[in-house]
Amino acid sequence: DGYFEYVNPKYCELYGYGKGDLIWNHFSLVAADKNEEKLTELHDKFIDGAVEIEAEWEVIDKEGNYMVVLANAAKIIGEDGEPKKVTYVVDLTDKKEMEWELQEKYSLLQESTEEIRAMNEELEEKQKEIKRKNKRLNENIAKAKKLHKNLLPEQLPKIKGLDLDVYYKPAEQLGGDFYNLIEIDGYLLFYIVDITGHGIDGALLNVFVRETI
Repeated sequence: DGYFEYVNPKYCELYGYGKGDLIWNHFSLVAADKNEEKLTELHDKFIDGAVEIEAEWEVIDKEGNYMVVLANAAKIIGEDGEPKKVTYVVDLTDKKEMEWELQEKYSLLQESTEEIRAMNEELEEKQKEIKRKNKRLNENIAKAKKLHKNLLPEQLPKIKGLDLDVYYKPAEQLGGDFYNLIEIDGYLLFYIVDITGHGIDGALLNVFVRETI
């Protein structure tokens, strides 16, 4: 009927009970509440002839601590001629706790991996966006450089007895400073403009000042 008739010292030590605490008590005393009904059902079927399969079960000791054991059973015939169930268990608690800890760490690792993957994808998208913006910027700079170059004199006036030459190098990719030489009624008008700032803003200001002059 599922009542203890004999327990060995190791079994008592595992569950924290004395031998007298277990004898003639139902084995469900050490079963976790959620398994009590199922284990009782399996016990009755085993006694009636069913084969019991080795399995892991959650059990509880005298102090209320939960453990995991690997349980199997054999059937014998007692001195009274009635079938008896001999159950033996192996404590797997430490092993299962290690497995649970490893599983938790693995789950955290998976979460971290997913976060890193998402961050990498976001970083790649930002890098692509930066490349697109740099490409557009370089295209605009190239156009502005071409415009600025077109604003500089293509050739210098030829004046008898006077050698003219110039060397122009912007401080950055695109400069705003410019110069010009214009011959008007036998006079040479020569001017140099120093635009505050460089880059596209300076080049645009270059256009405005040149047209004004």
